Amino acid sequence: KDMNLNTVRLEGKMEDDYFIDLADRYGILVMPGWCCCDSWQHWPYWKDEQYTIASESLITQGKRLRIHPSVFVFVYSSDELPPVQVEKTYLLALQQSLWPNPALAAASNRTSTLTGPTGVKMTGPYAWEPPNYWLLDTYQLGGAFGFLTEGGPGENPLSKQSFDLTIPDQHQWPINSYWNFHCGAQFGSFGNLDYFTPSLMTRYGNSDSATDYLEKSQVATYEAHRAMFEAYGRNKYTSSGLIQWMLNSPFPSMIWHLYDYYFSPSSTYFATKRSCEPLHAQYSYDDNSVWIVNSLYVPQKDITVKAEIYSITASLLYSHTSTTSQISADSSIPVFTLPISTLSNLTTTFFVRLELTQPSTSYQTINFYWLSTVPDVLDWDDSTWYQTPCTSLADLTMLQTLPPVTLHIDVSFGESSNHDRVSMEERRDEQKQDSSINYRDEKQKTVPLKWNATTSFFDQTELSVGGQSEEVTATVAVTNPSSVIAFFIELRVVDALGKDVLPIFWDDNFFSLLPGETRTVTTRFNDNTSSVSVVAQVWNNICGGK
Repeated sequence: KDMNLNTVRLEGKMEDDYFIDLADRYGILVMPGWCCCDSWQHWPYWKDEQYTIASESLITQGKRLRIHPSVFVFVYSSDELPPVQVEKTYLLALQQSLWPNPALAAASNRTSTLTGPTGVKMTGPYAWEPPNYWLLDTYQLGGAFGFLTEGGPGENPLSKQSFDLTIPDQHQWPINSYWNFHCGAQFGSFGNLDYFTPSLMTRYGNSDSATDYLEKSQVATYEAHRAMFEAYGRNKYTSSGLIQWMLNSPFPSMIWHLYDYYFSPSSTYFATKRSCEPLHAQYSYDDNSVWIVNSLYVPQKDITVKAEIYSITASLLYSHTSTTSQISADSSIPVFTLPISTLSNLTTTFFVRLELTQPSTSYQTINFYWLSTVPDVLDWDDSTWYQTPCTSLADLTMLQTLPPVTLHIDVSFGESSNHDRVSMEERRDEQKQDSSINYRDEKQKTVPLKWNATTSFFDQTELSVGGQSEEVTATVAVTNPSSVIAFFIELRVVDALGKDVLPIFWDDNFFSLLPGETRTVTTRFNDNTSSVSVVAQVWNNICGGK
């Protein structure tokens, strides 16, 4: 819900009644169904016992879920269309359970002789794709048309802080079997990062450390996931829905999640939150057009969009402002097209900043893109069920030339807590962070976080520390006083040991600042540690200065 998503799909892993009750309460739709690739789809081997179990299972789930307003459909097969006899068994079970809602014979684009076409697709991708993929594919694969029941840009390496909890120090670089173990099944198509890594390094530059690689991964996955959600939003209702593969992971994973095993919200979390916000301005990778997407169910009036294009050195190359008198409810409209190809002094890597404002509501949102004059070129003829490769890739390597920056940061904590201010310089020396702010001490017990070498997991029991937990809020103002763009700033709340306080909610994160620009964001978290501080990381100081 915080990411502005409205649906959770359950593929065979049914949640308990408490989960469904919460979905009812918070207005989250639930799309349950049976799983692929296991006994639920091994129909040639079914005997009377399997038919009985399948029937009774669906009757039970139908009776349990039918009263919940959040549950809007049941998908009684995933990848494949069930045989006629199996589908008849399921349809009878639904009838016996008095199921009141639609049901789908498959999550893929199939046509049943009993129930007709499913009206949805399951065409992937399940691996990284460049941002223009979603708008260029208009009829055959996972592009922004139809209802995609599962798909996404695949690989999503852990943040450095989660990575440090998962991979022992001596195995962190170069990429090795320890990394691969935290990808998909080792015998399948997703057991490593071999497809993702060459594209990442071609587009963003070679890496010589895990820190550099993981920072570039955060940038690349933000770019890829934002493009996917924005394409589906722009094309409503030629596109009618999208289920991201996947929401989260029950295991520290390098693929398929919007927040990780440790409940750390990665860059993709905020890419999703930004692209799905109720009133949104976005750039189109297919034709350089700028659109407004209104996901509210009432018309919106007097919306202003300002577009600016900057060179890698922060020179303003273009500015245009347009006001739209009205946009219909739940719709999208183009407002203008950026004349990128006509601009002089355009650097190979450049930036587009979109700012949407609505004076009557004081609403403001900023969307910041990093683009290349060199396009990503997809090889559609070589597509598989899980990816479309590229014949050539964009050049974003000039991002590595961004000079280091020192950010000015100010924090105001909620009134319920006492906070002692520590200077940026003192805290930077203490924690070796790029920028940092405010220190807090309540004299509560802190237990060190412990790595379990036997299980290769972080012992979660060590997360329980003394002191009663309370929700803390903080307002963080970040200023870029330099003459260069501060690119891809991540804010974190950490305890006295430098470990992230999780779970945590930010209204925005992983943002960029122009020279002299200030951004104010808020956060909330449950604090049961002895001390907390807010620290900032920025691309310039990790991957820049080259």
